[in-house]
Amino acid sequence: MKLSPYDVVLSISVCFGLVVQPLLLVRPKSLRRACFLRNLTYFCLCAFAMPFFPRSSVISLAVVLAVQAVFALMVSSLRERIWALHSGPIVRLFIGIILLVGSLEWIVRVLYRSGQLTFNSPYSVWAEDSALSPRQGVLVCAVLYALVIRPFFLFDALSLQAKGISFYRNLVLVCLCGLVVPFYELFAVWMLAGLLIAETSWMLLQTRRSGPQRRLGLARVRPLSRGAVVVALSFVVVVGGSEWIARSLVRAGLVTAFTPLQTARLEGIADWRRAHIMGDTYREPDPVLLWRPVDREPYTAQRFKGPVVKIPKPSGTWRILCYGDSNTDGVETDSWPEQLQKVLSSAKDPTQYEVLNAGVVGYSSHQGLLRFDQEVETYTPDVVFIAFGWNDCVDAYGRPDKDYRAPSSWVVGVERTLLQFKAYLVLRNWFLNFRSDPASRTGEDTARVSSEDYLNNLEQFVRIARDHKATAILLTRPHKLSEADLAGDRTWRRRVPDYNDALRKFARDRKVLLIDTQEIFANRYADLFGDECHFTEVGRKKMAEILSQELVERRLLPGNP
Repeated sequence: MKLSPYDVVLSISVCFGLVVQPLLLVRPKSLRRACFLRNLTYFCLCAFAMPFFPRSSVISLAVVLAVQAVFALMVSSLRERIWALHSGPIVRLFIGIILLVGSLEWIVRVLYRSGQLTFNSPYSVWAEDSALSPRQGVLVCAVLYALVIRPFFLFDALSLQAKGISFYRNLVLVCLCGLVVPFYELFAVWMLAGLLIAETSWMLLQTRRSGPQRRLGLARVRPLSRGAVVVALSFVVVVGGSEWIARSLVRAGLVTAFTPLQTARLEGIADWRRAHIMGDTYREPDPVLLWRPVDREPYTAQRFKGPVVKIPKPSGTWRILCYGDSNTDGVETDSWPEQLQKVLSSAKDPTQYEVLNAGVVGYSSHQGLLRFDQEVETYTPDVVFIAFGWNDCVDAYGRPDKDYRAPSSWVVGVERTLLQFKAYLVLRNWFLNFRSDPASRTGEDTARVSSEDYLNNLEQFVRIARDHKATAILLTRPHKLSEADLAGDRTWRRRVPDYNDALRKFARDRKVLLIDTQEIFANRYADLFGDECHFTEVGRKKMAEILSQELVERRLLPGNP
């Protein structure tokens, strides 16, 4: 097993924080236990940030422990917790750089935010609106607490010199966050607030004591909130410690974590629809569509891949909308609709072509139809490609798509947060395996969209397109394996050829335009699939060429009526 640089930094930090510092740097012995428990809390607290900022959490833990060691060396004249070691010029230079650069960064940001300073930048440092954002409010409170309240109001039992040291240390932490904020702005703010909350919790746990513990920097605060603090810190240690253990075991290959976006569990009960709602950062919950693309990269604010288009459609523009599943959606940086845009735009034609990719990972024809009905009047397409069938066949555990209701937004938010933690994923994987005994399942599997409903959805697609004077073109769902191989599959994939056959018959009977992409790709371009049903880069280009050629041959483009 190869360790990454962050694994090495984490290992060194843990050894230093839990072994070296408490046992070797702390004097007298009575303070070692408190130092160990405090560092253990820091260690577990970082586990809560690890799922969201994995690398930053490791670095922040290492930096906090390093700052503590530096201050231990610098306050030796007070004979607090350390051997008689003295700080040298290198340590003072290091602290000076942090104070200078970090404070300068905060000052510039505040002046820029207040409108007193302007400069050219390739990106915006702060939000353009003048309202105070939540993280800026947290930052203001954290800085005021660190530099004013904590040193001068909570340390009433300490000497003026000790208060100055507390102020100086917190100033270094604030400036240290100033060095981090250009790279991890949100994380830096929460790191500062989290550290101060953790230290305040430790102060509240202390009773009125004299001697070394008072000199350690603990305030003389009555433990009014002792019970609540004990519960909170216990939660941090138990949950945070479990997270570190789970991550270590998963990395070592000793346990397996649940994968939220797996397409199917052959014997399990995981519902793919919930998996996409809960665990996909490029999709967000929607009360009607179940989920939809986000309004940021790789999608546009209009939630398509492709150009941002004008509404209403300008004259001289020929607009094509492509509805489908993951094969249409493509990868983050490429898709066959985007390749189709390039092919059409390269032709010697004065027409302005706009190809919008409305494909969404995991979508069935039921969801595609609902989205098309929402968008057709706004975007007024001239041609609509419709490519569904693979997800329609997937087993529906519970209810089919037309009867399925997405969880409420707060349930989605809670589970999306939980899915970031390895400890939760390990437990969930164990629970699913425990319940996934094939013998425990009863009844027949049903598809997310039945064959009958699939054809009804496509019929509605065609009708709505015609009502808006658009040409609807149906596409069979291409796949790598032959139809004979899929028909003999024991999973839901056996239904895919039947849905394609039903689509061909529907198009013949209703006289609807159909491009049989599965027939075109079968046995000729099988090497253009990256897996069982998704195109490679070459496959996406080939698909665009095929559709462009079909549009020309069927005289569906302007200029060749």
